Amino acid sequence: DLDPARAADRLAAALRQHRGVRSAELIVRKPGKDDLVRILYGPDGPEVTFGELDYSFPNQVVSEVVGDGDDRVVRVELPVKDSFSHPVAAIRLEATLSEAERLGRSQGWIFAASTALAAVLVFLAFTFSLNRMLVRPLSALAGTVEGIESGAPDAAPVPGTARRDEIGTLARGIDAMLGRVRGFSRELQDR
Repeated sequence: DLDPARAADRLAAALRQHRGVRSAELIVRKPGKDDLVRILYGPDGPEVTFGELDYSFPNQVVSEVVGDGDDRVVRVELPVKDSFSHPVAAIRLEATLSEAERLGRSQGWIFAASTALAAVLVFLAFTFSLNRMLVRPLSALAGTVEGIESGAPDAAPVPGTARRDEIGTLARGIDAMLGRVRGFSRELQDR
């Protein structure tokens, strides 16, 4: 047999952690009228009342959203069944959706800020990698080509010839071309 006062204390303790719950009812099947424990959450905390009523117990969970705007609430009826799947009690909850929506908005801002921060970090990592992999080697090659263009074919060696990528291929090509130019230059000087 269920003690209604003890049931009310346990239900109130369980729901205390859940903001937005407006009311909770526990209806226990009894011969004749069913026992009702009602907990209303107000500004002064939970108010518990006891009563009796004729109740039609649901066989499955029933939920609905009612109201408009900030007054929207979700109502849920949960059957409590015995080992033979017969309803012996029911829990009815009513919760405001404004708290859930407020929480969703704040979590949305956190998600958006996290995504933006992650995008900035990926962009910076990509820029840093691109700088190391492409910009520096190409700038060094461009400096060598500028030195050759200004009339110093015997300038410093061509950088990047040891690389195994397209920049290395380009550097080896420039180095080979420079070797040929130096060879032609020696031939002309020898004549």
